[in-house]
Parts: sequence; structure tokens; C-alpha cells
Amino acid sequence: MRRILACSDIHGFLENFIKVLEREPDIDAILVAGDIEMKTEELKRAAGHLPCYIVRGNCDYYYSRELPDELVINECGHRILLTHGHLYGVPRIARIRSHAKEAKCDMIVFGHTHQYFERMVDGIMFLNPGMLKGRPEWGTQSYMLIDFNNDGSIDIIKKRLR
Repeated sequence: MRRILACSDIHGFLENFIKVLEREPDIDAILVAGDIEMKTEELKRAAGHLPCYIVRGNCDYYYSRELPDELVINECGHRILLTHGHLYGVPRIARIRSHAKEAKCDMIVFGHTHQYFERMVDGIMFLNPGMLKGRPEWGTQSYMLIDFNNDGSIDIIKKRLR
């Protein structure tokens, strides 16, 4: 099994990202779907030795201009489109779905809406882990674990920060 942490919309709350990493010691890689609002090096330093794939969100133009708008990641026989989503008009999915099909992706991890979302449409798994922004007592922070199982199945696990 390979376990991937997916999160988005950290908006400068590095301490929340660090809490998630402390809670999830068995992850193999990290996907961050934009709006980090901090220097990329800070996030990568917190991730330590883990591969950390990060894309730029609409709020990242001051600190993290060097980030790409999207990445395609090959993972356990799947192609994952990682993007913030604002360039595709999410939460509407028609444009991002077309782009994923062109890129031959069967999974999309995006952010922007601050709302957890998990749905299969036309053979493409749409995943939005929600947001890590804010104080834990708000109870609104979420992230997800994507388990690529040895039998080829995928489990999506919704997690809350509180």
C-alpha cells in the first residue's frame, strides 16, 4: 500500500500543516493543491524527507510565484492532475474534467472552494480535501488520505484537524 496525504488552502497556517504531519506518520508523499500563502521552503522544510508536490493557488502570487499552476503525477498506475482549480472555474467541473481527459488523468486533486469534495464522474475521481486554514477550534479544517492498495483499489479517507 502507498498512502498519499492531500491538503489545500493552508493560507499561512503552517502550524496546522505540521499538526497533520504529526498525526499521519505513515504517509509516503504529500499533494498540496495551492493557496499556501507562505514561502514554499517553509512548507517543504516541514515535510522533511517526504516528496511534496505543490501547485500555486490564486493567493500565492506574493510568496510562491515559482510554483506551477498544475502538475501531473504518476502514482501506482494512476495519473493525478494536481491544481488549485481557480483557473478552471471550480466548483463547476466541466472545464477541469475536459482538461484531465486531454492529459489522460483519472484523478484530480484540487482546492479553492474550501469544501471537501469526493466524486467519480466519467471515470475521473474528483477530490478536494477542503482547507487547513484557520484555528482548530473552528472545526472546519479537513484533509484526505489517498490509499493506493496492493490489490489496485483506492480508498479515500476524510480527516478533520480537530
